Amino acid sequence: MANIEVSATAIWYDAQIGGNILPDETSLTNGVTYYAAKKTINGCESGDRFAVLANIVSPTLDINNISIVICDNLNDDDEVIDFTIYESLLTNCSDCNFNFFTSLSGAENYYEDQHMTEPTSYNWSIETPYNLRSN
Repeated sequence: MANIEVSATAIWYDAQIGGNILPDETSLTNGVTYYAAKKTINGCESGDRFAVLANIVSPTLDINNISIVICDNLNDDDEVIDFTIYESLLTNCSDCNFNFFTSLSGAENYYEDQHMTEPTSYNWSIETPYNLRSN
């Protein structure tokens, strides 16, 4: 299950006794208790289930919605942009780590192919989507 780290292999359930096995892709729901049984070396399951109450905390960081105009200085359909200079406009957080993506879905899902590996020298071209995002 996402965001739960277990030092042994676990089988997750929706009930203390009986219940349904939860798929690994199950999204956690705030305020719901999930139950884990340890999977033993020989593939069996422990008799006891450990209760875990999901408490999902919403981010408290204030983010500004900004719009930036980028000019093609040489009119050559190409520009090198340093996106890190806009970080202070996005939020007043001094110890945040920024990752930049070429789309909103890339940022929300951390798509590697849309992750800017060099946000200090991003090569924008006329073919580049105009919808650049940070997460």
